Amino acid sequence: MNRIHHCQETARADDCASCVLEGSAACGSITALASIAGGVPVVCHVFAPGEALYRSGEPVDGLHFIVSGGVKLVRCDAAGHERIVHFAQDGGIVGFDAMSGDASPHSAIALDEVRTCRIPADKLARVLERRPVLQMQVLRHMQRALSDAQGWIAELASGVLPARMRLARLLLRLHCGEGARIRRLQLTEIGSILGQTPETVCRTLKAFEQDGVLVPQGGRGLQRHYLADLEALQRIAHEGAERIPPAARALDGGDDAELARPVRSRRGEAGLRRTAPTH
Repeated sequence: MNRIHHCQETARADDCASCVLEGSAACGSITALASIAGGVPVVCHVFAPGEALYRSGEPVDGLHFIVSGGVKLVRCDAAGHERIVHFAQDGGIVGFDAMSGDASPHSAIALDEVRTCRIPADKLARVLERRPVLQMQVLRHMQRALSDAQGWIAELASGVLPARMRLARLLLRLHCGEGARIRRLQLTEIGSILGQTPETVCRTLKAFEQDGVLVPQGGRGLQRHYLADLEALQRIAHEGAERIPPAARALDGGDDAELARPVRSRRGEAGLRRTAPTH
């Protein structure tokens, strides 16, 4: 269940040391909320895995700054099927529609336990108007989200890149924190993102496991994850990239700051000889 803590109306950064979020100094851990000294009204939430921060078609209750955990943004396509259109995690922001007052076109669902600090929608305009530093941080996050959405289409949804490369890039986007942990999605969710059947996704994941790139952890349920060989995933994500045609390379987005530079791989070059992923 969503556990809520209303911070003081005149909250200060040092008040976070006694926050109910297990004394994690949650508000002070986010650069964008460093200006909390001076009275930013903040509501702290803890969402259980699978719980909605907000739902499609409804007004968003405020701007959510993610302190910890991962959130998937889900919307329905023309056929009524749910599709994951984006991810956000530690240090990210979701709920930008609260700035315009429009209903959200997507739902935001917690992938694991998620902790957020929310500036309520009815206070948002006043807070941003009085705090230009916070306003600029929010604008930077919006620009980053737009750029990431473009990369999402080019790297994952496009059929230009081989299925193996696209899956590796998706897994890197699901990387948690500083360790080797990667969040696990359902096969159908991965398939809807990459445009592949669950059977194809399953075969590729099994190949990664057999090669020692991924090690399943956590048994069943929402707490499942992988321990990954991140360097191997980086290599797979770029294998044979120098042989991608220029037009496809433009769709690929060129140099990606989040991923390592391309590394030659015979298996990658062989995979690129296929014109389309096998289903």
